[in-house]
Amino acid sequence: MTARWLMTSSRSVTVTIAANVYRPNIRALALAQGWDGGSPIELVVNAGVYVVALEIANIPHDVLTLTNRGTIGGAMGGITTGLYTRVRIRVANQGTIFGCGGLGGVGSSVSVCWGGACHSASGGSGGLGGGFWTPNSWTTINYQQQGSPGATGEVNSRPSSGYPGDNGSDLYGGDGGNGGAVGQVGEAGGSERAYGSYDWYNNTWPGPGGAAGNYLDGNAYVTWIATGTRLGNVV
Repeated sequence: MTARWLMTSSRSVTVTIAANVYRPNIRALALAQGWDGGSPIELVVNAGVYVVALEIANIPHDVLTLTNRGTIGGAMGGITTGLYTRVRIRVANQGTIFGCGGLGGVGSSVSVCWGGACHSASGGSGGLGGGFWTPNSWTTINYQQQGSPGATGEVNSRPSSGYPGDNGSDLYGGDGGNGGAVGQVGEAGGSERAYGSYDWYNNTWPGPGGAAGNYLDGNAYVTWIATGTRLGNVV
């Protein structure tokens, strides 16, 4: 414990998060408990509770201690960071804090021509990385540890024109990569394929998998009392 923590007032309020919540306003919750704007805040996330995108803002430095017994993390396809702060805080992580899995890479596309006739097939989009998601604007919060699958690439066929040597052609865009599991990179997109007759060929490269999200944005502001399980990157 550093001197700046020792100098805070002995009075404190406790804010307990006992139900799943999306982006809670910690300042407002503390004020509702009678916080005076400068005394210590004990923020507790209960076991089994999901907190999506926890941001610590609009409070003084060195007053808040977070005890996490639940799961704090990012949202699939949205705010991929679990905990964000530009305020000096202490964290006792007894649960899990995660950044979302990385996006899957897009599959490669392909175009071919034969005798002036051209056609193409597009690659599939990549899947979302694992994390929290909702079917109804965060009224319900679900947790998906694994990423979602990438989309299948487009299939496009050209029949034979009847000219000697032309057997037609079948094109397959590359499949999109699967989204990464919580805290993991996404899978790269798949490669395209082309079969049959063509005298001109062009393709794109498969997209790389995306990086995992940050379990914490603001590491320089955090004093770790207990690290617990932390998944993903940190800045």
